[in-house]
Amino acid sequence: MMRSQQLTALIRLATLEIRRTRLPWLVVGAVGLSLLGAEFAAGLAVTESAEYRIVIYSAAVRVLLVMLLGLAVIANTVRESDDRLVELLLSRPVPRSTWYLAKFVTYALAAILIAIAAALPIVILNRSWAALAWSGSLACELSIVVAAALTAAVGLVHVPAAFSALCGFYFLARAIAEVVLLSTVSIVDLTTPANRVIAALVQGLSYLVPDLGRFTSSSWLIYEPPSWPTLELIVGQTALYCGLLAAVGLVDFHRRNL
Repeated sequence: MMRSQQLTALIRLATLEIRRTRLPWLVVGAVGLSLLGAEFAAGLAVTESAEYRIVIYSAAVRVLLVMLLGLAVIANTVRESDDRLVELLLSRPVPRSTWYLAKFVTYALAAILIAIAAALPIVILNRSWAALAWSGSLACELSIVVAAALTAAVGLVHVPAAFSALCGFYFLARAIAEVVLLSTVSIVDLTTPANRVIAALVQGLSYLVPDLGRFTSSSWLIYEPPSWPTLELIVGQTALYCGLLAAVGLVDFHRRNL
């Protein structure tokens, strides 16, 4: 009972921090900027301007929101550490796991709301269930980003280093399928030991990062909507990698001397 009350209080505190940093307004700005860019690109298109508008908007807003939410998580977590707020909270009978879980839950819920806000223009432009699938996939992608950002912030405790690590993780996860393909294409001589080692390392790396190239595809909104197996894969990878990243972050957080 006490732990649930602590978790609720910490979630409220993190929610107030989100409001204080004006994250909702930044999200509105990112959506508006993406819409303006999409309108500009659609105006330059000779044909299929509606399709250009949807593709440009969905691709731009996804990257902007990923970077914005990841930076917000890192900056807020590092600032709490620098201001000794974490030490103050943990000096009370508050387990570290409860604090960590409250941060993740708060920002994961924010990720869902952000994904819904980002999908509203798509729902207006494209009245199909593909927009709902795109929104759900974006929420899953943002949840993984939240888990990775929190792990990087707790482990590195410096905004530039943690954000650089997050960007490296995200863009590697977006391109991991292509990296694996390049390491095993027919033009690569896999009979040499060095190439075999590289291919094995890349294949092993593909199991450590989620395949975000399957997430939140703009092609869903233009061509075929995602199939149920694709959506199940996305949800499964989200649960798996959020759990793994949270476990890594908790282990690192518990070993730190505050």
